[in-house]
Amino acid sequence: LEEGVDIAVRGGPLPASEHGSRELWSGVHIAVASPSYLADNPVSSPADLMRAPSVALTGRRRLHRWDNGAGDTAPHDPFVVMEADTVHAYLSLLAAGAGVGFMAELLAVPRLQDGTLVRVLPDWVADDVSFHVVTPSTRRHGAAVTLFVDALVKRFASWR
Repeated sequence: LEEGVDIAVRGGPLPASEHGSRELWSGVHIAVASPSYLADNPVSSPADLMRAPSVALTGRRRLHRWDNGAGDTAPHDPFVVMEADTVHAYLSLLAAGAGVGFMAELLAVPRLQDGTLVRVLPDWVADDVSFHVVTPSTRRHGAAVTLFVDALVKRFASWR
C-alpha cells in the first residue's frame, strides 16, 4: 500500500497499521489430499496425518495444533517431502497425489467441490485463519475501489 496500490488482499493475521481493512472470510485450516492418494495411503488419526508425506506451500504459516472440537488435540508436525511456491502449483501437486496438504479451507473449496481433493480427517481442523481486503486510509477511495471491494466481499461471501 505504501507503493501506491489501492487494494491488497491479505490472508492471515493483520499487523497493526493505519490502513483500513474489511474481513472477507474467516475459517479454519484443513487437511486435504487426492482420492487416489488416500486410497493407497489411508489416514485414520492425527498421528497418521503427521506421518503421511505432505506437500508444503513455501513460506506458509506454521500451524500449531489440530482440534476435533471434542477436546482432543494433536500437534502439527508434518512430514514435508515437497514444497511449491505458488498456490496453483501446490493444488496441482496435491491433485496429482503427491501427498497431504494443509490450507485454509477457502483455498480448497473449488477442488473439494469438483472432487479433485477431499478432506482428510474431516472432524479435525487447525488454527483459525482470515482473509481481509486492505485499503489505505490516508487516500480517498474512488468509486472503482469501492465497487471492487464490494464485489470482493460479495464473492467471498458466496464461499461461506
